[in-house]
Amino acid sequence: MFGICSVPVAPVYASPTDRSAMVSQILAGEKIEVLELEDPWIMVLNQNDHVRGWVDRKMFEELFEGEDNAFAGKPTGVIKPPMYCARDQYGRNFYLPGGSRLYQHGSSIAVAPGRNLEGDVRQHIFMPAYTSGKEIVTTALLFNGAPYLRGGKTIFGMDNSGLIQISCCLNGIRIPRSLEDQVETGTVVSFNEEAQPGDIAFFETAEGSIIHAGFVMDGGRIVHAYGEVRVDLFDHEGIFNKHTRQYTHKLRVIKRIHEPHVHN
Repeated sequence: MFGICSVPVAPVYASPTDRSAMVSQILAGEKIEVLELEDPWIMVLNQNDHVRGWVDRKMFEELFEGEDNAFAGKPTGVIKPPMYCARDQYGRNFYLPGGSRLYQHGSSIAVAPGRNLEGDVRQHIFMPAYTSGKEIVTTALLFNGAPYLRGGKTIFGMDNSGLIQISCCLNGIRIPRSLEDQVETGTVVSFNEEAQPGDIAFFETAEGSIIHAGFVMDGGRIVHAYGEVRVDLFDHEGIFNKHTRQYTHKLRVIKRIHEPHVHN
């Protein structure tokens, strides 16, 4: 069984209860495979980033094979701004987070079956394509000030891996959801002085576990999510908070993403 997210954003939980930890989110128009049913919960696999978890079944529309090919292939476009307020066919507001996927459905643009959008939504969608690391940083800075939210990846709350994933997504680069998987991508930048804007710096605990990450910027700075998405100083030791005059995170490794992948 397959489905598609028909609401702006659906939380993904570790267990079939909203009292469990939120491990990620599924954005409007993202497609899922249903792995298990425990009504009203379904365990799903996000076909975009392969995250597994439990979601509320009411937030998804089932996709039947051969019934509606409009949603079977690649999206027509992706929402570029951090948030865009569209209108559905009933005149209601429909808030689309950046990264939401939209599809051509007859003469309309739709998020899912029965979820057509009206107005100038076409002016706010595009097909992501990689141009440069600086563009990734520019995208990340669009979320500057977004509060920290474990498992989040929207302007209303995101964690470090969510900031990295959505910023890469909006630049045509597919990257895993978790920090543990993200650190395995790309190639190592041997020296801090060789780091370029858009490279990803990963930070570790005293025990050596990857716990934090952010995008390297020009001028010895980094954009990351720490309480909120923010810009701090960065050097070969780690992240330096100029207000507390202390290092908050210890640098482990810097990785560069060389080969962008086709968005789907």
